[in-house]
Order: sequence, then structure tokens, then C-alpha cells
Amino acid sequence: MRLKYSMNNNNRAFAFILWLTSFVCLGKQVLATDATCATDLRCEYLVNPLGIDVTEPRLSWRLEDRGRQSAVRGLKQGAYRILVASSREKLELNQGDLWDTGKIQSSQSTQLAYAGKTLSSQMQCFWKVMVWPAVGQPSDWSEPAHWSMGLLNPADWKAEWIGFDKIPESKPAPKPAPGSKNKVVINKAIYGVPNNPAKQADVTEKLQAQVVAGNFKVKASSALAGRDPAFGTKKVLVIDFAVDGKAHKVTISENKTTNLLTGKSTGGKEKTYLPSPHLRKEFEVNGKVARATLYATAQGFAEMHLNGKRVGDEYFMPGWTDYRKRIYYRTYDVTSMLEPGQMRWAQFSGTVGSGGTLVSKGRISTENIFG
Repeated sequence: MRLKYSMNNNNRAFAFILWLTSFVCLGKQVLATDATCATDLRCEYLVNPLGIDVTEPRLSWRLEDRGRQSAVRGLKQGAYRILVASSREKLELNQGDLWDTGKIQSSQSTQLAYAGKTLSSQMQCFWKVMVWPAVGQPSDWSEPAHWSMGLLNPADWKAEWIGFDKIPESKPAPKPAPGSKNKVVINKAIYGVPNNPAKQADVTEKLQAQVVAGNFKVKASSALAGRDPAFGTKKVLVIDFAVDGKAHKVTISENKTTNLLTGKSTGGKEKTYLPSPHLRKEFEVNGKVARATLYATAQGFAEMHLNGKRVGDEYFMPGWTDYRKRIYYRTYDVTSMLEPGQMRWAQFSGTVGSGGTLVSKGRISTENIFG
């Protein structure tokens, strides 16, 4: 009997230990869920984006337990509430004048489409989120986030295209001095189908030998290549060359002839490239600036400066597109860059032409390249 009584005590002690362990674990879970909050708020997958052109942008956030230094596995959201306001002040007062979802029973925290008041061009939206864990009390409001709307309608664009469109005068290449036969240097000459190396022939050496011999009239033909690199397909001859050290480039259509010295052609046309323009405008700021937004684009690449300071940190803005169909633009908040009562300078610089050259894997292509 005494042995049996001893075993019962052990069982009770074991049960007490299990109960105490469960209590400790449960206590940790309650502390973790009480500290659950929404963080990393994003609009259209971006943090505080400017110039959104989606009228029902998708909102997302991430759950975090601030009571734990490491990530909590299995953390689950039971409900949420989103506030979207038209100003920071209204958001601080918990006034969602654009959208207040109220408490929504849902575990969804990604790709929640905005369903509030209609958004218009250039509108600013400030938002925050409150979440309820599966077990426990609601969180505090998240840190505020924001987004702004872009120019949604063509009529919203008030600005016009600017640039320096004067094409430099095309001067004939100078004739070589008497007795000189090597003033023309052929750097590269490719005959065939553009952008298709399998249907091209390198005629650089043959063309160089021709101009050394004093023949500067070049005909784009299979005879020059010694073979037809693309039978039944229209071909061109693209020549990069120098005359007295000055670089030139010419594209000659099949069976057409161009004089490399005079530039006269029976069909080929020499490409002319505009230099990168630097455009500046002077203006004055009167009074304190409440908000200043720059919407900028270019048919090519552009870089903007205000009072000598660079706007943005990206390069090759606004990004390559086929300019015949689509042109991107960028949005910048330049409020902090403007000071009241001072003369400000705005500098717009970069390559803003409608054509360019693309280099890929050592091959230069100039056909149907925009930017």
C-alpha cells in the first residue's frame, strides 16, 4: 500500500509539472499576441510610392510580434481595420475621410484593393492599419504610410515637350590632302540583316583596302561581301568610319552607293546625332511651399537638378520603351528642395533624343532602337 501511495504522489507531481509548463507556454503566447502589430505597409508592393496610376491600389502589410526579438512562427491575424485619410492630421485623429473599413474579420493581409472614395489625379492618401490576432486584444495602430496619385488623365498634363531640336549642319567630309590615301579609316563595316548576326558579313578589311586604294564610293552589295549573307532578304551596309580623325556613321541600303568623303548618296543616309542638351530655367519662389511635385519624362534619358542638387537617385530615367507607343514618367516630391524668397535654378540635363544606340554582347544595333 505504501508503494502505491508513493506512485500516486509521483503522478501528482508529474501532473503539476505538466500544468505549470502549459501555463508558462500559454503565458508566452498571450504576451506574443498582445504585441502583434502591422508593419511594412505597402501600396502596390511599394513603400510610400509616388504617382500611382491605379485607381484601386492594392494594400499589404506584414504581421510582427514586437514583444519577441525573433520571428514568431504561426502568427495569425484574425481581423483588421484600415483607415485612409486625405491628410496626416486627419489620420492622427483617426478620421478615415477617404476610407474606413471598420473591423473586418479576415486573415488577409496582402492585395487588399482600396474601396473608398474615388481617387483623383495628384491626390495624397495617408493610411494605417490595426490588426486583431487570432487570440488576444487588438494591436495599436501601425506607423502611418502614404501614397500619392499620378496624372490619371491626358488633360492633367499641362507641360509641353522641351528640348534643343536644332540639327547640326551636315558638312561634307573633307577631302584628303594630295598624295595622302589613308585619311579615311574604316572602324567597322557590317553588311546584311540588322540585329541578325547569322545573316551578316563583316566587310571591314575589304572596305579598308578599297579606300586605301583611293576608291571612296561604297556600294552596298553582295559583291562587296563576296557572298549573299541573306538571300531574298533586304540588307544594309552599316559603316563606322573616321575622316581626318572625326567619327562618322552611315547606313547604306542594298544596291545603293555613298561617297564617304562628300557624304553624297544615291540612297544611303548618314545618321546625325544631337548632342546631349543642358536646359536651364530661372524662377523665384514666393512664400512657403506647402507641396511641390515634379512629373518628368523624356524620349531618352534625363536627369534633373534643382539649385544644383540632383533630383532622385535613379539613372536612365524614365526607362526604355518603344516611344511610338508608350512613354513612362516619374514622380518626385521636391518640396524640401525649394526655399522661399530665393531665386532658384532648375537644370534639366541628359540625352533626350528619340533615337539611340544599344550595345549588347559586343554587337552594336541601331535599327528600331529608341532611347
